[in-house]
Amino acid sequence: MRLNKQQFYNFILYFYIVYVFVSNIQNIDLIFPYFKYFKYFSFLFFLFYVINFKLTGKLNLYVVPFIIIIFSSLLRFNQFSTQAFFNVIFYLTGIVLFLDKKRLQFPKYSAFYLSIVMSLFFLISSPDLFREFSFRYFIDPPDIPASLSYIFGFLSLIFLIEKKFKYYFVSIFFMILFPKRLIIYSTFIISLIYVFPSVSRTFLSSKYFLILVNLLYLGFTIFLSDGFFNEYIIQNTGLQPGHFTSGRTTLYNFTIINSQIFENFNWIWGLGEGSTVNLLKGNFEGIYLLHNDILKILIEHGIIVLILFSFFLYREGSINQRIVILYFNLLLFADNTLIYSFSYIFYFIVLSHFDE
Repeated sequence: MRLNKQQFYNFILYFYIVYVFVSNIQNIDLIFPYFKYFKYFSFLFFLFYVINFKLTGKLNLYVVPFIIIIFSSLLRFNQFSTQAFFNVIFYLTGIVLFLDKKRLQFPKYSAFYLSIVMSLFFLISSPDLFREFSFRYFIDPPDIPASLSYIFGFLSLIFLIEKKFKYYFVSIFFMILFPKRLIIYSTFIISLIYVFPSVSRTFLSSKYFLILVNLLYLGFTIFLSDGFFNEYIIQNTGLQPGHFTSGRTTLYNFTIINSQIFENFNWIWGLGEGSTVNLLKGNFEGIYLLHNDILKILIEHGIIVLILFSFFLYREGSINQRIVILYFNLLLFADNTLIYSFSYIFYFIVLSHFDE
């Protein structure tokens, strides 16, 4: 039986759903040492696609922002490091299956039920996770991989747009069960925007305003990490600013100072792909990712590439697609979404699903 394109991409989506859950089971690397390489199967899938379906010859414009990052990385020969090489591989793993324009439907119900089954399987395989379960689990959540929450975040987004509220709330429940604050906040913001259609249409219709959102957030991040808001936060909450960012402000401040990004026009051209990882390695007890892709693009590629990335991110799309793009953009604010190859699979198929 010969697969058509839709069936082929359904299979890929199911493959990555299973991969995400199984890869996060404790000691899976000891049981199956080569399992971690499954994330690179996108290249094999792409080869199969080219052989069996042929490329359409039309570039998928939604991949352009990420191609800009890749080209910016490759063109800096004097700054190209081992870390830069691996980062480029991560980017390519995410976009290679979506380089050409194609019309796909997101198999929302089968993906939903498969995710539920895999969630239960993961919970059974992780008995220690809920051993001392209490409401503090949600206030100060355990170290659960973000990828589990990502899946239900995207599912809740689809069901919200299509007004399938029963599935939306179940997806929200599982998203909270695997708590990742950035994903919960992003889903909440998008839900509010969607509830007020007149506001959302005005807000989402202006791509230039949405580009400004990235620049404003970048400015806020820089001032926050520099301690500009410290006195206000401490006086009004009694807590240190790092409490609200899970310590990210320390990472940001260290990276901004040691990168010297605002000296010698470094902020225009950047320091090269992977430079933030090289700065953080060995200084934060195994933490070497910046957890802020917007700041990462500025430091590694400069303000010009950041503006181009933002411009092409919002250049295309209907209102529903802009909602999806904004959601993905919010996930860039305080995580390492750009190197989560599986997130591209969800992102691009959902965008195609809402193509008008």
